[in-house]
Amino acid sequence: MLSKFKLNLISLIYLFLSLSLLFYTSYKSEIIHEGIKASFYAKYYIFSFILILISFASFFLKKNIQQNLFLSVLSSYLILFTVDVLLENNIFNQINFKKYEFQTKREYDRRDRYQIFNDTKKLNTEVKITLPPSHLYKYNKEIYPLAGISNSETINCNENGEYSYFTSDRFGFNNPDTEWDKKNKLITIIGDSYGMGSCVSRPFDIASNLRKKIKNNFSVINLAYGGNNLLVEYASLREYFEIIESKYIIWLIYEDDSGELDQLSNTILKKYLSDENFSQFLPKKQKIIDEHLNNILSQKTLEYKKNKDLTKKAIKSFKLYNLRNLFRVYNLNYTKFGIYAKQIIKKVKKVSDNNNSNLIVVYVPSVKTIKTGKLDNINKSSLIEILKQENIDYINLDQMFLDPKDYAKYFPILTPGHYNELGYKKISQIIYKYIRNTFDVL
Repeated sequence: MLSKFKLNLISLIYLFLSLSLLFYTSYKSEIIHEGIKASFYAKYYIFSFILILISFASFFLKKNIQQNLFLSVLSSYLILFTVDVLLENNIFNQINFKKYEFQTKREYDRRDRYQIFNDTKKLNTEVKITLPPSHLYKYNKEIYPLAGISNSETINCNENGEYSYFTSDRFGFNNPDTEWDKKNKLITIIGDSYGMGSCVSRPFDIASNLRKKIKNNFSVINLAYGGNNLLVEYASLREYFEIIESKYIIWLIYEDDSGELDQLSNTILKKYLSDENFSQFLPKKQKIIDEHLNNILSQKTLEYKKNKDLTKKAIKSFKLYNLRNLFRVYNLNYTKFGIYAKQIIKKVKKVSDNNNSNLIVVYVPSVKTIKTGKLDNINKSSLIEILKQENIDYINLDQMFLDPKDYAKYFPILTPGHYNELGYKKISQIIYKYIRNTFDVL
């Protein structure tokens, strides 16, 4: 009788854990993210229901099968937990760092962003780090910044062995501030980290390379920022284009930006979709923006210190956080551009048309797509379909990667995510050539 109770207890534990996962998934999906990320959490719902079915079935299994099932589940989880702990402590990265240093004969800066931020502050108390606007949607305040802290040396990211920096302009974007003083505004860039030029320093980003090719009295204004998605990119254009009114709008759209918008839980960002006359008048509020972002930076610095706590690290590994994150990075889904994508693209086109500008979309494929040689996928096809329907000019960067053996030269050695200096230079050449040949200018 006692033995049977123990077996049933094991099944009850299975059931309890399965139901807990279901409720936690529902809490994250429906309460924290207000249903906006339902498609993302769908796989966790499916996994939870499978576990619940297995839990119920376990009540009716024979003693030896129950025991074996328990040992299999426990040992599998312990293996995954161990791997996650190793990932949390960057064990695998250390191996890659050694490989990089052997190949390049250069030391790889192993510090994370907040470590280098804290170290650099000892020498320069005014240094900042990038604060992606798309990561600020939970801060439901009276203002929603669309760039970083203004007029500051800003730490960005490291994929090439050392951290990239830029001095932000008067509005917090990655531009020389003098670009805003030029009367002839030629090009405005919107987009995410690729448009921003992440992980290289100026003058090796796309905007800087374009500036080298055009006349000095013409400006190239970069409104792109790391982590942006379609909605934030549209909002940035709405807020700042009135003081730019450039002849061309270059919009870099990354392959995996399917239009799923976490930010719709933010009341301010919602208004950009629902009200075409809405504005925060951000260019006139930079002092307020800087104060707000400095407060957020202080909060994030404290959170970083807490996350370094052993208990916090253990909880992360218990939830297999690092493994799940790794799976997300290396297994991008080719999901068709979402319901908001077409709506936002049409709105960007309207801004362009109303200001007599030429909108050019640049499609940016993922590294995974390039490595596998599968340059045609459902996301690309659905985006191009929208662009054709709206009669919008577009550029495929696929032409850079026609030879699968050749692609690596455009990316960092260790972590091929963003482009290296050569990659950004090549993209700027393609954009410049397209404008020159299509519009007979430059």
